[in-house]
Amino acid sequence: MESMETQLAFTQEIPLFARLEKIAEYSALDEKQQRLYDESFHNYMCYHGQADYKYKKGIEFGEEIGFLKGEEKGRAEGIKEGIAEGERKTNLENARKMKAANIPLQIIADITKLPLDVIEKL
Repeated sequence: MESMETQLAFTQEIPLFARLEKIAEYSALDEKQQRLYDESFHNYMCYHGQADYKYKKGIEFGEEIGFLKGEEKGRAEGIKEGIAEGERKTNLENARKMKAANIPLQIIADITKLPLDVIEKL
């Protein structure tokens, strides 16, 4: 395999052949190149191990001091705002219906908790 100039067509389909191709490439290196490759690969794996460790610890640290709680807090505030907006729309719709039924504006304001000027504009 090391003397082949092109890549085998089926290495993508069968992972074993891709692995064999990498082993053949490594075996074709001289001793110094293999040592440099091993050192480079070791550094690469250490870097990714450290990055993964820091990422996991960062999440744990963030949970401890409340960074990730912000998402939950924001979601709860969004739900509260949505409920308040829904109630406001419901009150406006009820006020329209009561105004159409010729109910006095002050009574509509008392029931819906809407200001009189808003009810007058409906």
